[in-house]
Amino acid sequence: MRRTATLFAIAALLSLALCPLASAGLIAADGFIVGSGGYTAGNLSGQNPTTVGFTGAWGGNTATIGAVSTGLEYPGLDAEGGAARFNYGSNLGDYPRYLTRALSAYDDTQSVYYFSGLMSFDGSLATDVPSYGVMGFVNSTRDDDDSDGLTDQDVFGVQWGFKGNGTGVDAFVRVRDFSSPTTMNEHAIAQNIAPGTHQFVIKVEPDVNVLNDALSIWFDPVSLSSEAAAGSAIRTQECMVWVPGDAGYLVDMLMLKTYSAGANAVIGFDEARMGTTWASVTPEPGSLMLLLVGVFVLSIGGRRRHR
Repeated sequence: MRRTATLFAIAALLSLALCPLASAGLIAADGFIVGSGGYTAGNLSGQNPTTVGFTGAWGGNTATIGAVSTGLEYPGLDAEGGAARFNYGSNLGDYPRYLTRALSAYDDTQSVYYFSGLMSFDGSLATDVPSYGVMGFVNSTRDDDDSDGLTDQDVFGVQWGFKGNGTGVDAFVRVRDFSSPTTMNEHAIAQNIAPGTHQFVIKVEPDVNVLNDALSIWFDPVSLSSEAAAGSAIRTQECMVWVPGDAGYLVDMLMLKTYSAGANAVIGFDEARMGTTWASVTPEPGSLMLLLVGVFVLSIGGRRRHR
């Protein structure tokens, strides 16, 4: 009995030691888990599961983005079961479809923030220049969603995703450049990419130069184990993601959005994360397994000592 109590105590200590490694610095995370108290498969609009860093239900103007039980995966990432997916049987034409979910309050005085997300697309995604699918953290009070899909003015925040270039599909980011203070500007970070799942990681260092924020972007990094292991950022620039200290100019919601994606196109969204450390937005798999292995080893040792 005493041995059992000791094993449980050690297991609890291991759990306490391991959990902070995965959660330290995490502000918000949504792995779109279906079932087990998470999402119900189907339309995301109106769903409000308990998820780290979010408050309220998904809202927006579409029934074409829903929760599915099969999640996206990327090597070295602790990806949870489930994803959000855009799929429609015919071309929606020149019309944006989007969903948003509000962030809970967070500390906006940190010197660095990280954002990450998995996205996928298939061979049916339109390659027309205006077509796209994006996800990101933006400011709700500043969203001026133009119906033409080209002058989208989420004036603050950062978005990432896929966009047709006329003949193929590019990976791109959308941020507000300091030199262009009224609109989000689009920057291609990888051209003519292959269909499939891709990982985006974005680092923001607010106010490194007056109101300029330093932006670093990784696309399909070679390793997620650390920022150094990920290699050089594929793009760096100065921009204006938000204005710290001003509640009206902070990112305050997660947005999923598509525009003129094409008939039968499938776009996946998963593992949307915001945090203050690299590890918080790129958690490594196996923490729970490590805990279970530790408990198993301790139990074997206890049985041997008993004998």
